[in-house]
Amino acid sequence: MEDHTSSCAASVGPSTARNMEWTDAHDIQLAREVLVSEPFRFKPRTVERGKVWQEIANRLNENRLIHFRVTKRSTSEHFSLLLEKFKAKRKNEAKQSGVDVQDSELDVAMEEIWEKWQEAESQDATCDMNKKQIEADKASGEEVRRKAYEKLGETSKRKMEEEAAEVKPRKSRRYGSDTIEFLREKVKQDLAIRKEELREGKLGGEFEVSEGRIAEGSTAENH
Repeated sequence: MEDHTSSCAASVGPSTARNMEWTDAHDIQLAREVLVSEPFRFKPRTVERGKVWQEIANRLNENRLIHFRVTKRSTSEHFSLLLEKFKAKRKNEAKQSGVDVQDSELDVAMEEIWEKWQEAESQDATCDMNKKQIEADKASGEEVRRKAYEKLGETSKRKMEEEAAEVKPRKSRRYGSDTIEFLREKVKQDLAIRKEELREGKLGGEFEVSEGRIAEGSTAENH
């Protein structure tokens, strides 16, 4: 029987849900489910909130005391309608001062749901604001660090330029064209003298050899 009920809950279509007539008993049971499941814990149009509404619809369809034929969408839309009616009722009651109003079970449940719903929305808004502030602080910190790095780079570059300017360039010796020409002539003269010395030395050696040979010949003839 339980499996059959679950399959019926899953097979409920949009047309069937629209044809279901909501009574006070249906509204109270829906309010009880919302109060227990708290779909407002999750942000609107999120997968998590959608899952909670689906679970509520499934449990309503499985209810054996009250007949439900609902879907996730029809359940969520009908509860939104109940909440708007409750807020309008409270606004109207505030205008009627001195009137004693007796709350029904549905009013009590909706009052508690609405308080928790507002608290959840306030927390979401605070979280979003804190998140934006954190992102802004992070961006500001990155900008400060970027400027600090740029300033450090400029300081280092300026220091290097100052140190380079303090280093005196080494003086290079420059020779005039007259000096170079003089050195070339000096080298040529030295080479000429050296060649002359070598030539004279060679001739002197040959003369000494010739004199020796003549002396030897004269000695032989005398003997």
